[in-house]
Parts: sequence; structure tokens; C-alpha cells
Amino acid sequence: MKKKHKDGSVDISNEDIHDVAGIFKRFFLFCLKGSIFTLELYEDFLDVERNNDIEDEENYLQELQTVINKLPKWNRETIHEVVKFFSILKDHEEKTKMGIKNLSIVIGPTLIWKENLPLDRYLDDNQLSCNLVTNMIIYHDRIEW
Repeated sequence: MKKKHKDGSVDISNEDIHDVAGIFKRFFLFCLKGSIFTLELYEDFLDVERNNDIEDEENYLQELQTVINKLPKWNRETIHEVVKFFSILKDHEEKTKMGIKNLSIVIGPTLIWKENLPLDRYLDDNQLSCNLVTNMIIYHDRIEW
């Protein structure tokens, strides 16, 4: 599949979903150097989730937007496309068995991570990263990318 799309096209509508998922995961696990959310903004993103007041959606989105705006353009645009793709996937949950929660659990820790964390901190941060990805999928159309 990689050879077929070597020219840069990204139409995957006729590809096997498992092949697409495998290439996607390989890219984020093995090809990128560091987190797509950047190590410099790691704590800022997780702080947005730590301070998330589900009663105040507008404030949450404002805080999230502030941190997103600090990302380099390439990172911001890539995250946008990934989140948009997950939003489409969640709409086909009946077929894919991948709702927002499953997508967040599977991909969240792959997108936002930090090396060499103690186990207890890793587990806490892992949950926050899943929450972050969940919320980005939910609110992707309200975020200015």
C-alpha cells in the first residue's frame, strides 16, 4: 500500500482498514521524533485536562485553543487532520467498533507522551491524554486550527 501511494495521494477509500491503521500507527510510533503535541507543550495540554470543568465548556475550549495556538503550524495541521479522521471513524462505529472512547484509548498515548515518566505518573498522564483526544474529537469542529 505504501508503494501505491508513494506519489503523495491520500485516498484510502479502497484500502483495507487494517493496512491503513497499521501504516498510521507505524508513522506515529516509529517515524516521528517526539510527540506531535511537542514536549514543550506536554504539560500545558495535560493541564487543560487537569483543570477541565465540564460545566464550563466555553472556558475549556478557550484554554485548549490557547495551547493549540502555541503549536508549530505543521503539528497543528497534522493534529487537525488526525482528529478530523477520528471524527469520521467514530461516525462508523457500528462497522469499525471504534467509538470515541476506543479511539482515544488506542491512539491518545501514541500522540501525546513524554519519555521516562515514573509508572504512577505515566498512568495518570495516560488517562489525561485519552481525555484530551476524546475532547478534541468531540470539539474538532469548534477548534480553530
